[in-house]
Amino acid sequence: MVSVGNTLNSRDHDMLVTLNTKVDQLTFDIKDIKDNLITRMAKVESRLDAIDLYHAQIPLSQYNDIAKWTENFRANLKFIMIISGISLSLFGAIIERLLQLWFKF
Repeated sequence: MVSVGNTLNSRDHDMLVTLNTKVDQLTFDIKDIKDNLITRMAKVESRLDAIDLYHAQIPLSQYNDIAKWTENFRANLKFIMIISGISLSLFGAIIERLLQLWFKF
């Protein structure tokens, strides 16, 4: 005859064994993720070191030239857009006036 106490203890034991197995697998997975993360971080750090070495070789005057060129490009682009807008507006007004004269609206 099996008592209720033994059945509960058996179920508890089975649950603890299952839980222990899952925790062991989780520990293994976390170690794997940690190792992969460390490897990836080392690769990123080596890339950043290479980038820093490359940027150290570029003189500051070249950075200033690029900044000046960018500023000039933006100013020129604004000027071109303003002139284009005015030109297209005038062209549209002329076309509209010609159409009015032609079709006598």
